[in-house]
Amino acid sequence: MSSSFKKRFLSRALLQGFWFFCFSHFTSATDENVKFSEEFLRREHSLMKPFQGSGMVLSIPNWEIFGNSMVTKKFVRLTNDVPGRRGSIWNLVPVEEPNWEMQLHFKIHGKGKVYYGDGLAFWYVQDKMVDGPVFGSKDQFYGLGVFIDTYMNDQKPVRREHPIIQAVVNNGTLSYDHEKDGKVQELKRCPVKVQNLDHETYLSVRYEDDTLTVAVDVENKQEWTTCFSENHVRLPTGLYLGLSAATGDLSDNHDIFDLKFYALPSKPSQVMTNLHNSTVICPDLFPLDFHTYVSKQEDRGQIVPSIIVRSDRTTDSYEESSGWSGRLKKAMLWIFGILALLGVIVTVLYFYGKEELNSRKRFY
Repeated sequence: MSSSFKKRFLSRALLQGFWFFCFSHFTSATDENVKFSEEFLRREHSLMKPFQGSGMVLSIPNWEIFGNSMVTKKFVRLTNDVPGRRGSIWNLVPVEEPNWEMQLHFKIHGKGKVYYGDGLAFWYVQDKMVDGPVFGSKDQFYGLGVFIDTYMNDQKPVRREHPIIQAVVNNGTLSYDHEKDGKVQELKRCPVKVQNLDHETYLSVRYEDDTLTVAVDVENKQEWTTCFSENHVRLPTGLYLGLSAATGDLSDNHDIFDLKFYALPSKPSQVMTNLHNSTVICPDLFPLDFHTYVSKQEDRGQIVPSIIVRSDRTTDSYEESSGWSGRLKKAMLWIFGILALLGVIVTVLYFYGKEELNSRKRFY
């Protein structure tokens, strides 16, 4: 192999490696932008100003208020800053989209400076407009609840992290444990400061291809910060959207400014998932003795709300949801990628210099 051929080969390998590294990150970012541009606002599940109605009457199609909620032209107040109140607002149209995102524009505020409560809940459940002890709605619900819990009932936790956002998936049999702030029932949680801020706040609940992602904008930056994300969350279609809030001995105003519901496009992949070990395989190759599989083309309305827990999953949801784990992994991938690229460059330069030295020796 001639010296000039080696130089061309090494140069081409270096160039291809560099472009592959850059292109892989560029395309992932491009795919993300395309994904967000393909979302569709569904007005039958959305609630936007100006609100029609006053007091206890809401005259907006597909929505109904319940309990102590009240309506103004600028917001819906689920509870005012008075102890012992429960209020909610419910969408009357069942959700048939398998992939969706709800963006909630809200504000929690009141006279309390140190202690306040109880909190606000987003619901995707079977039973709507049922009064109950879980942030103003029923216990043993069937579906998903995402709770903004502003009061810590458990005074002896390992970490004092309230207020928190937590997600709970329920098949209708679990009771929410207020004394432990739902620690046993929760899927994940993250601490978040939302009470008595000078600006309004935002919550995003996104369910896409059996992945639940909860994000917030509580710093008025107009960008989402991921609170937590969990794969293998099984939710059926045909459930109802709602919001509720409650006050106990302590209280807050819980105000809703708008709700925007987006239908997300489904991916065309025809993979099938082993529900026991979360292994994704080709549908033509799966062994016949595997127990349970689910196709992307299944009847989503027949799914029972559940979580497929991997055997290697940690039980400390706080550690998983803190956000540092995901960012650390991304940073390490970037570092290793850069180091690998530098290693290739150094190797190419070494051999290039060695070939130059040898050619000079042969010349003289």
